[in-house]
Amino acid sequence: NKMDGYVGFSPDNYFIKATRLPPVPGGWKVVVEKYEAESRIIPLNVKPGTNEVNRFILKMMDEYVKEGLKMELSDEVYESYGTYLRDLKVTGHTVLINTFEDFIENMR
Repeated sequence: NKMDGYVGFSPDNYFIKATRLPPVPGGWKVVVEKYEAESRIIPLNVKPGTNEVNRFILKMMDEYVKEGLKMELSDEVYESYGTYLRDLKVTGHTVLINTFEDFIENMR
């Protein structure tokens, strides 16, 4: 919805956007463009002692990897304001990263 069409992302930093062309039945405009991948660090909450990330977040991470994000979860655990965290490095299209980051914020 944020890009006004159906969008897919490839691991090679391309995105494909398909936009319906009204009033032509079955008419579509398809665009393939290269984009510059962005990297961002997102802290994830972990359970103290076990250092495990929430299972639901892990499942969503798998879904976003299928959509085209690359993710690397750090093994290092640190404490910030009484919360234990692990850093997740996310690389991909800005729209995907923002959507994933919004999901993580809503899980907190």
